[in-house]
Amino acid sequence: MKTELTFSTEEKRIEMKGLKIVLKKEDDAEAGISTLIVFIAMVLIAAIAASVIIETASSLQSQAERTGRETIGEVSIGVKILDICGQYGTRVVDGTSYSRIHNMTITITPRAGSKNIDLSEMLLILTDGTTEHVLRTNSTLPVFADSSSNASIFEKPARNHPEMSTIFDLPSDQFGIIVVKDYDNTCNENMPAINKADKVMLTVNLTALFNGIPERAHILGRVVSEEGIVTGIIDFITPAGFQNTIIDLQ
Repeated sequence: MKTELTFSTEEKRIEMKGLKIVLKKEDDAEAGISTLIVFIAMVLIAAIAASVIIETASSLQSQAERTGRETIGEVSIGVKILDICGQYGTRVVDGTSYSRIHNMTITITPRAGSKNIDLSEMLLILTDGTTEHVLRTNSTLPVFADSSSNASIFEKPARNHPEMSTIFDLPSDQFGIIVVKDYDNTCNENMPAINKADKVMLTVNLTALFNGIPERAHILGRVVSEEGIVTGIIDFITPAGFQNTIIDLQ
């Protein structure tokens, strides 16, 4: 026997396998509120996730920019070697006469985009394949050539160092400095630094290092600034014979 059920206008009828279920409007409201809560929760989770992603992306971008700046700085900071010259002559060392290259100048300038180069923190490394020497400036008072002197490069006296006959009268662990160009007058004993377009010569007493450099000698070295990974490379072989007093080496 089939029973008839009546519904008000606020009720709905659902038939499932012959079973009649009455859903009232209040049930629809409860389902709607549950869906809204789930939706709001999903929106909040999405907002939090988006915030985390944006913050992470911003952090990664800042880190990438910082790394890029540091990398550019490391690559650009340093010096470029423009020229290396030697002076040939004869000197007596411990009773033995050596006809060799006894003095050397290394002309350097900052690389393009480089920051100021502090010469007091710079290293000059030289080797003849047998011995290696690491040279620095005089830690007490850097040795500068007297700019007022009209003497030739290899005869210039040292300023404020009366114990030296010339700018090349140096021990084996030191180099001297001859200022070639210094537009802002910042390269001196008190602040031995070079910046854009400046040029200086580093002076080396090869007699103190190797008893002079003979013919066919292979000399290697580097000019290393305090910062940066790029170094000025020294790599030359002396001629088979010395015909002139001043010799272009590199």
